[in-house]
Amino acid sequence: MKHVECINYINLDCEKGMCALSKQIVPIDSNGSDACGHFQAAPVCGNCACFADADKHGIGTCKGFEKENWTYAKCGAFCCEHYKAARGVSLWIKWDIFSISSPFLSMTGPAAVPRYL
Repeated sequence: MKHVECINYINLDCEKGMCALSKQIVPIDSNGSDACGHFQAAPVCGNCACFADADKHGIGTCKGFEKENWTYAKCGAFCCEHYKAARGVSLWIKWDIFSISSPFLSMTGPAAVPRYL
């Protein structure tokens, strides 16, 4: 497990990111890139129960939709309506675009519409 695979990871550039909890700068793939104690698996296709048959490059099949299609294991699934955490993968966050509240947003249907005060 690496920092970059964590829900708490914030990407800063092509070489490094930051832990949103500890505020520590961490490299993407060199020394110091191993996950810390705050690790929570990010919702990516490879962590989904619908992801199957991955090859050595991490390319597999998404079986969550009516039409199966290929996908990368590291593809972000934050907004996927069919994402289901695989066994052993615990996620503490569930994204729901319909529950967003802000004085600058007005939710009508599936799209957020800016409202100016």
